[in-house]
Amino acid sequence: MDTSGGNASEKLPAEDKLAPGNKAPLFSAEALSDNQVVTVNLEDYKGKWLILFFYPADFTPV
Repeated sequence: MDTSGGNASEKLPAEDKLAPGNKAPLFSAEALSDNQVVTVNLEDYKGKWLILFFYPADFTPV
């Protein structure tokens, strides 16, 4: 997990940057589900509708 505080999209080539209508790049991340930390993989949702919502932890610099 990148905790450098940098902008992740700055590290992507121009053709891979997120934009409406583009496919999201494959990734995995830690998430909190039912008070347990789980690893979520975008590939697990292939072929399904999915809304990605990113929220920083409370009281962390954004």
